[in-house]
Amino acid sequence: MTRQEQQLNNDVIRTIKRHLTNRYRPPSYKYICSILDKYGKITARGNNWTPKRLFRMLQRQSISGLHGLHRRLHKLD
Repeated sequence: MTRQEQQLNNDVIRTIKRHLTNRYRPPSYKYICSILDKYGKITARGNNWTPKRLFRMLQRQSISGLHGLHRRLHKLD
């Protein structure tokens, strides 16, 4: 993974974290993809986000999907 891809992924994750406001339930992948598209965030290959692409990107970052990111942010056990 190049430095540019790492920076892009970190920027996308920061954007997602801003929208994980509900303490009890993470939003859907479709909703997060629409948010990323709204802010003009694109994938490393220059495409729009899809739920599958978002899930795979989070997996590559060792995050178990939106649920895992939500658990990290809210420290739910």
